Amino acid sequence: MEILSQTDTLLRESGFRTTRLSPELLCFEDDCVIGGQVGFGDHIRVLTGAVIGSKAGVLPGKIVRPGVWWGIPIQPLDEYKRLNAHISRLPQVRRELKELTERVKMLENELRESEK
Repeated sequence: MEILSQTDTLLRESGFRTTRLSPELLCFEDDCVIGGQVGFGDHIRVLTGAVIGSKAGVLPGKIVRPGVWWGIPIQPLDEYKRLNAHISRLPQVRRELKELTERVKMLENELRESEK
């Protein structure tokens, strides 16, 4: 006999797409919140109080503890936001690194010429 939590039952009733929703493969405890288009690997467990943001990815074998989670793979929301802020700055950092590399080369050349 299959035992389902209220959350498992609600997921099935709301059209959660899987043919293998069972306690052995996916376990959702009560009072967890899951955004749209979240991908789940096999053998995961979402504990009470966990909030998973939309379009996140939960890796196989993961236990999602209480808190707010986001990203692919999921990570705490604060860490996800910090990484996204850094990623959005990558083009600027790349330009600055290129300029600094050119300046270092120029200064090395000037130093070599002044030593002659």
